[in-house]
Amino acid sequence: LFEGFVYGYLKLQLESKDPSIQVSRQTSDNYLASLFVDDQLERENVFNLREDILVKRENKILVLDTKYKVINSFDSYKFDSKLGISDSDVKQLVIYGIKRNSNKLFLMYPYQLEENTESKTVKYQIKIGDSKSQKMELSILKVPFVYDDEYNMDDVVKKILEF
Repeated sequence: LFEGFVYGYLKLQLESKDPSIQVSRQTSDNYLASLFVDDQLERENVFNLREDILVKRENKILVLDTKYKVINSFDSYKFDSKLGISDSDVKQLVIYGIKRNSNKLFLMYPYQLEENTESKTVKYQIKIGDSKSQKMELSILKVPFVYDDEYNMDDVVKKILEF
C-alpha cells in the first residue's frame, strides 16, 4: 500500500514536470547471477532483482526502495548512525544500484502519526570497491502517508528531481 502510494504520486508528479522522466514499479528485468555446475553454465538469470521504483531520465537511473517501517528521528544520528535502518535494507538497495549502474539511491519511510517533520537531510556515501572515485549516494527520506498540511510531498519530489 505504501509503495503503491509513493509510486503513484511520484509517477504523476515527476512525469508531468519533465516528459523525459519515466517512473516504473516492480521492474523485474534484472538478475543477480547465473548458475554454473561443474564449470558449465546451467542457467542464466538466477535471483531476480525487483526494485520498488525506478526513475529514469535519459541515461540516468534512480533506484527507490520503500519500507513501511519505523526508523528513528534524524536528530538521533549522534546516538545511532544507522537511525534504526536495517543493514539488509541498505545492502539490498546497494545491489540494485550496482546492477542498474545508478549512483543515487533513496530509501523512503513513512512519517509516523504525530511525528514532527524532519529538519535535517540525511545521506550516506557508499564507496564501491577500492575506488575512491566510484561512490553512491543513499538518501533517506520520510514521506507523508496521510494528508496533513504540515507534511509536504513536494519536498520529496524536489529532492528526487535533483538528479
